[in-house]
Amino acid sequence: MDPVPEDGLHVTMTRVGSTEDVSISQVRRLLDLADQLPQESFRVAAHPLAGSRGAVRFTLTPWSSLVSLHAALSEVGRQVGAPGGSPTTAFRPHLGVQYNNRDRVAGPVIESVARLRTLAPVSLEITSVDLVELRRVNGASPAYRWRVVGTAPLRSSTGVSAAQP
Repeated sequence: MDPVPEDGLHVTMTRVGSTEDVSISQVRRLLDLADQLPQESFRVAAHPLAGSRGAVRFTLTPWSSLVSLHAALSEVGRQVGAPGGSPTTAFRPHLGVQYNNRDRVAGPVIESVARLRTLAPVSLEITSVDLVELRRVNGASPAYRWRVVGTAPLRSSTGVSAAQP
């Protein structure tokens, strides 16, 4: 399995669409609308570690703020006519730490992380959402890499934009 480098850790919220299918004006409008979201910054806990045939990942809890953010971002995407995205009912918040680089059955992956499922949760503060141009880099250690196109800060509990971590 290929580990996700520290600077590659991310939580995918929703997809907008391929660069061929989304215009610059749609991106600008998307960023303008996302910047106006009333969503407040929030904390989640990363735990427990889980394995599957495709990845090793942490579940993020509680889901409520993440699901609310997904729904708001999906609505923004619909408003600008973005072709990507998936229904919020299918959204499963997670933080991937390793991705599979070949076909394999899930059993051995699940077994290999089972003893780590009792690790203490790690608290994460979510203060902004980045719109990124994503690409998969193949090579000795394939990984996702991106270019940040824009950032929408979430509001603090006082209604002021939250500071970047």
